[in-house]
Amino acid sequence: MDQFFLLTSDVFPDGYLRSIAESDCENLRAWKNKYRHSFFYQEVISPEDQIRWFQGYLSRTDDYMFMVGDDSDVGCMGFRLLEGKIDVYNVIRGIPDRGRKGLMRQAIQIMCAYALSSYGCEVGCKVLIYNPAIAWYEGCGFFKRTKCDTYFEMVLNQDLTQIPFRVEPCKRGQ
Repeated sequence: MDQFFLLTSDVFPDGYLRSIAESDCENLRAWKNKYRHSFFYQEVISPEDQIRWFQGYLSRTDDYMFMVGDDSDVGCMGFRLLEGKIDVYNVIRGIPDRGRKGLMRQAIQIMCAYALSSYGCEVGCKVLIYNPAIAWYEGCGFFKRTKCDTYFEMVLNQDLTQIPFRVEPCKRGQ
């Protein structure tokens, strides 16, 4: 699959999920560092580390990361095929004061609808027990399946992903 495209929907007015480009690396790095205590990897990421991650990302099939926005980019989210399941990861509202209310919720629903239509398998995520985003994930249709020592394994109720979307071409670097 091509990693460079735009996801839009009529039920997501003016919103978009745009495949990341190298020019997004600094925003991704800054956001991940700012909220690093909410993620499994909590080390500070250097610019060089971010570029290495991006180069590795480009070589991985079945791994997708998107910038989310309406008038401008306000956050990011991704999914990858991992151990036969769709793993949602790096969901970050990087600029909390910009973008309309509900933008990230609609974006994750569209991204999951796309992932399900592409792979047709379970959609889940792992969220640290103390991450305040657990309630947000539940509001997006995920439920806690398993409690581990430090995180919850959450799974998406797939009945909530019947959202129409469009895949539009997006040039690398746009």
